Amino acid sequence: MTVAAKRTLFRIRKLGIQKKPQKFRQSTHTGTATYGQQKASWIPNAYSTSGNLKAINVFITDQGYPEAHFRVHVYDCHPLETKPTQELTTSNIIAGGGSGNRWLRMDMREAGISIGEYGCFIGIEWVDAPRSKWHQDTIL
Repeated sequence: MTVAAKRTLFRIRKLGIQKKPQKFRQSTHTGTATYGQQKASWIPNAYSTSGNLKAINVFITDQGYPEAHFRVHVYDCHPLETKPTQELTTSNIIAGGGSGNRWLRMDMREAGISIGEYGCFIGIEWVDAPRSKWHQDTIL
């Protein structure tokens, strides 16, 4: 038996920044944090439709410790205020930056995370930096 659809309503939409960021001066932009600290960015949903998160792209600069590992958190967006609410990630998603000055793509299809019409917040929590002289590694 073959089942075919004449037309589908599903489309792949890209949200957030999609090109390489400009080099920032150290005094105007900080892209690092201490262990356990988390920074989140709001990813608005310009299409106001619900869908599943396919991938997260993070640009890793070559400043500081680009090889540091980090944990990814995804939060739902409050419908009346631009602030994170419920965490949508149900497991640890840990990635490493590698050499820096490149995009790091994390496949999120297996996580099964639904993004609502107000968008979401992507949080990055630093968990280790092997070359750091200030902190011990927190992952073995």
